[in-house]
Amino acid sequence: MIEENVPEIFVDGLGKNRFTRGVVRLDLISSSLSDTDDPDMSSEVIHRLIMAPHGFAQMVYALNRLLHQLVEAGIVQQASGGSPQAITGVTKKKARTTRRKASPKKRK
Repeated sequence: MIEENVPEIFVDGLGKNRFTRGVVRLDLISSSLSDTDDPDMSSEVIHRLIMAPHGFAQMVYALNRLLHQLVEAGIVQQASGGSPQAITGVTKKKARTTRRKASPKKRK
């Protein structure tokens, strides 16, 4: 069930994260071009998510399940370093057709 009238925020990513005073603190950031039109992106903390370790562990579990679904759908791929990379401009239909088919197992 989708809750109505719940505030939503958009963030570009995760900034600093730390465990202090018994709680997990995650800085949520927004990235933008600097005022000098420098191609380097600057970011600012726009929200901070603070939660108990148990809630954080539950969130990580749920996010890992969601990441797996995104990888399976071809929306995200694992980079060589293991970090996920979004695939831009890929539709679900294209993702299905570009998946590598498993080679048939040889019978002995």
